[in-house]
Amino acid sequence: MVRFDESPLERAVREQSESRERALEGNESLRRSRGIVHTPAPLARFMCRHVDELLKTRLGLRHGLADPRLTIVDPGCGTGAFFSAALDLIATRASRPRGLIGLDIDGDALNAADEALGRVAFGLGVPLIFDARNTLESLELPAPPGNERGRDMDVVCVIGNPPWSGKSANRGLAINEELLEDFKKLSGGAPLDERKIGVLSDDYVRFLRWSAEIVRRAEGGGVLGLVTNGSFFDGPVHRGLRAALLRWFSELDLVDLGGSALLSRGVQRDENVFGVRPKVACTFG
Repeated sequence: MVRFDESPLERAVREQSESRERALEGNESLRRSRGIVHTPAPLARFMCRHVDELLKTRLGLRHGLADPRLTIVDPGCGTGAFFSAALDLIATRASRPRGLIGLDIDGDALNAADEALGRVAFGLGVPLIFDARNTLESLELPAPPGNERGRDMDVVCVIGNPPWSGKSANRGLAINEELLEDFKKLSGGAPLDERKIGVLSDDYVRFLRWSAEIVRRAEGGGVLGLVTNGSFFDGPVHRGLRAALLRWFSELDLVDLGGSALLSRGVQRDENVFGVRPKVACTFG
């Protein structure tokens, strides 16, 4: 077994996550509708380190996640697992990013993240912005200090583990439905020849599309790093999704963490990171 030494920031976030778990006990309907699952610190740390390497080697940002050209966005911030890993890494460097923007419909979770991370971020001189809202309702982002036009960011990194509820409560949001049309077309623009396309309405698909658009709109480019349901790797209905990602990103790194309840590797069932039925994927673009 690999030893994992938890940092003080990671411990603070874990304690806030455990508190939120206790507060949600007996409210399974809310947990399911919002796709609430807390990310383990080792996974958040892996995601941040890989994104950091891509920023340095692929986009030429010498300071990676600490680069002053960079804005970091978590579209489903929760109690702040990814920001704790990012701040731990940023603390080892001389430069600082433009800011960290955490979005989540759960204002209580964002308050918990602020309690765990706010003082450290302030001490490091890293602007930490939380916005309690439905992320998918708008592509507008709050502006970090010194960048009054929030959507005209230089380089952006979208990282996190946003909701991936199969029965999405976000159906009908105008801007998100419009964006999803790109996933319903093949590479040549022809409509996707599938009768049942309901899986393209899953929350993880919606957040993947939103995140890709934020990166695409950044003036200096960017990096996407999301933990999602892994069914889009080989799902027939996801052909348009895969084709779009291949068009939009110069490079894709896909990590299959397994855990599908439909498959078994050897005698035992494949263990899942989150205890859910679909396999888990890490997608970097």
